Amino acid sequence: MTGPIVVHAGFHKTGTTTVQATLRANRTALLPHLAIWMRPRLRPTVLAARGFSTWRDAPSRAKLAIRLTELTETLPGLKSRGLILSAEELSGHMPGRPGIDDYSAVPILMSEIAGALQNRFPLSDLHIVFTTRAAADWLPSSYWEHVKSSSLTESYEAFAARLPRAADFAPVVEKTARAVAPASVHALPPTSDHPLGHAGDILRFFDLPAGLELQAVPPANTRPPQPVLDQLLTINRTVHDPAARRDAKRALLSGSPSALPQNRLGERP
Repeated sequence: MTGPIVVHAGFHKTGTTTVQATLRANRTALLPHLAIWMRPRLRPTVLAARGFSTWRDAPSRAKLAIRLTELTETLPGLKSRGLILSAEELSGHMPGRPGIDDYSAVPILMSEIAGALQNRFPLSDLHIVFTTRAAADWLPSSYWEHVKSSSLTESYEAFAARLPRAADFAPVVEKTARAVAPASVHALPPTSDHPLGHAGDILRFFDLPAGLELQAVPPANTRPPQPVLDQLLTINRTVHDPAARRDAKRALLSGSPSALPQNRLGERP
């Protein structure tokens, strides 16, 4: 029988990057006890999950099943070791993209993932874990992430009105629990009392030796200051050439405002 298997599948903007940074920083210490696969090694599966969250049709679901079979065939034999798969895009695209207003694709995505893992490891102790966040915090965080990483131009008020169910995680978790039974589903609260944060909460599923020394890491992928975010939104609204927009945003985020096209952006703060 294998050790526990944990799929940490988001949600987006709930501290997932910090969880992954913590696992990465402690990979050497954890390696004798569990395998850790994150986005770089999960990329084909992640792309298929994003595709299904966009199209929700039979071809995109079939492609996901193929990618999951390929993934499970490359996973190591675990014996007594455990396994963590951590990538928020296993839950598909973050809501806010055109046509993606909520996480309603997640129960199907998790059902496919759980089924593939159970086929590969039939006697495994499988857990689907979601990190969560209060809606009042998640909506602005996701909005500004879209502003930063895409060409979004709408106001926050319009964005929030368009996504009334996006941060309502409880129904998604409940539907996922029914879809993946008998695997277990866990929704972690927004805050953690573990010294390693939510990474430590995930590691609690494993029988790690007492005294194993693990290190915490600073929060990752933190939101830029509000004046920078406002400037990013201005860039999206005023710089229409994609390459110029990308360069202007990169310059701003790198701390080089002098590189911005000031004639298009107006007065810099």
